[in-house]
Amino acid sequence: MTQPHHPISASRVISILALATVLGTWIGYSISMRFPNKYLGTALIENPAYAAHPPKLSRLRGEMIAREYDFPGRWDTSLEQAGAEVIEAVELKPQPQGLLVSVITEDPRTSRRIALSIGRDLGTPDHEAALTAKWGSLTDITEAEAEDLLNIIQLEYLLNDQSDEAGYASYPMVLQEAAKGNEEAAAFARGEDFQRRQAMLQDLTRKIGFDLPPGTSLFTAYNPGTIGPLTDKPITSIGQLARQYARFGGFSMGGLVVFALLRWKPGFLRPERPEPPAPPTAPDSGTPAHDDPW
Repeated sequence: MTQPHHPISASRVISILALATVLGTWIGYSISMRFPNKYLGTALIENPAYAAHPPKLSRLRGEMIAREYDFPGRWDTSLEQAGAEVIEAVELKPQPQGLLVSVITEDPRTSRRIALSIGRDLGTPDHEAALTAKWGSLTDITEAEAEDLLNIIQLEYLLNDQSDEAGYASYPMVLQEAAKGNEEAAAFARGEDFQRRQAMLQDLTRKIGFDLPPGTSLFTAYNPGTIGPLTDKPITSIGQLARQYARFGGFSMGGLVVFALLRWKPGFLRPERPEPPAPPTAPDSGTPAHDDPW
């Protein structure tokens, strides 16, 4: 004897699919919390001599950038670890016109700050190699020596900014133009602030063992080039992809479960069978019923 066929409940199938989709979405959000968005900062150094740079910064340069922006304090870590994170975030890519600096971090401002520092200050490959040979790391020198290095950087910034305001590309350019007989540049170089800062810079570089020719930058190359704008658009959104794939995966898994259940046809997928109607009763004739047939 065949069993009577009962249709599958559409509402229960939909409930299973909805539950699987919600579960997949929740899993996706949990995964996405471990994969934040990434933001790109760029700088282009327009100097073909820079194309020979290795793809990563030196340890010294990474720590200098970390200290410049106080990343150890911001990230609650050591200078060595902060410098390593800066190095990890940076990629140097040779270009026909020079060097492209790409920085990827979880914060767009941090990415742009690091790109700005590298694009402005990075020396040629030979110069960076000479610095690394002298100081492998800021953590290997005394605090007083590190302070001297930072003072040199600050003086170079001041001289370069002062020269830029006067219409020169950098403070070495001022001295080069003055040496060529440019009276305007010579008069600017004789200014009190310029001369005082340059003399302090020369004294400090000799103190640390670098007797640089006048007009030579030690840490701030003041490179010509362009710095990419600040952007709020992530280049990768792994978290968003995780949410989408998990939602789709949950829906797909729910579909497979429903497919299997349709083959199995368990009872809970079927609607409740309606109660059978009560048997009809005879109409009341007004005559009392007697059990005794006589």
